[in-house]
Amino acid sequence: MVCNMNCHLFSGRESRLDLRGLVCFYLGFLWLYADRRAMSIREEIRLCMSDATRTGDGCFRARFRFPADFTAFQGHFPGRPVLPGLCLIQAALVACESGRREKARLREIVSVKFFAPIAPETDVFLDGVESPLEQAECSVKATVRDGARKLLARLSLRVAFLA
Repeated sequence: MVCNMNCHLFSGRESRLDLRGLVCFYLGFLWLYADRRAMSIREEIRLCMSDATRTGDGCFRARFRFPADFTAFQGHFPGRPVLPGLCLIQAALVACESGRREKARLREIVSVKFFAPIAPETDVFLDGVESPLEQAECSVKATVRDGARKLLARLSLRVAFLA
């Protein structure tokens, strides 16, 4: 599987993935981890979430702690596990869904910037805000920080909500 993606992780430069690149990246991720567990990555990420809150003005916050045996750490990278960036995007979708009946579906990665790697057992706080767009879509902007409030990532996504 070959994908061309303009993605510079931890370089400080903004990274953009087009939909084709995202699909290729996501399929590669699923291929790597699909046979590891019957539970989906998204369900496993949901189990890592706690303290999810939502306010009436579209703001939300969630805490995540990914254990050392989290599926995505297997093979990424041996000897020094790092949370894949795609898991942070999925975590943002899971946090968006908290307190809602609809499922969040990623429509576009507008921008994503990773500042530091996330190791197992790190407390990760995701703060986000939703802004309505058209019909059942919204813009989601989120920051990801560790327990010491160090900025780990910044995400800007376009999300659709499906019943």
